[in-house]
Amino acid sequence: MADSIFDPVSNVTLMLCNLAARKGNTPQYPVGKARIENIGNIYFSIMMAVSLIQIAFSCQELTQGWRVDPMGTIILSLLILLLWLQTSIAECQLLIGVIADSDILNVVTYFSMTHHPAICAVDTARAYHAGPRLIVEVDVVMDSHEPWRKSHDISEDSQNNLESLPNVDRAFFHTEYKTSHWPEHAKNIL
Repeated sequence: MADSIFDPVSNVTLMLCNLAARKGNTPQYPVGKARIENIGNIYFSIMMAVSLIQIAFSCQELTQGWRVDPMGTIILSLLILLLWLQTSIAECQLLIGVIADSDILNVVTYFSMTHHPAICAVDTARAYHAGPRLIVEVDVVMDSHEPWRKSHDISEDSQNNLESLPNVDRAFFHTEYKTSHWPEHAKNIL
């Protein structure tokens, strides 16, 4: 009964979150509302977990009859609960900012290195989740005698092309003239 009720509720919840994410380009939300889909998944997984715990407790009342049915229901409820817990943890990691897969980092690094012949090296390449999509940060090295205007145009073009990659929400492309420098924006992590 609970599963048959929660299937349409989950579809409606995800559709409403998808609609809200699409209407997110307002001055109040400058980066959009794409992360609301993750919050919808977390919300629904909590609702599902609570209902499955309730089902497990209600099975205790059925102990007068044959014991296999209540045990099977409890085992099935716990299995579904664990699956929804995994979904919730995965969605939370996307919101927290877990690093992207190494394949994506390799694509970003290769793309940045081969984008223009004036790029001498890739100093740093990072890609991490900010919701369902990625934030990409790349530091490249160019010749110190390269005109500022040309290095700006190359950087801007590289940034726009990185943002055209699938699942990339925003890209930051920074240009240096040497690799032996201190990270300008190093953040102390507590």
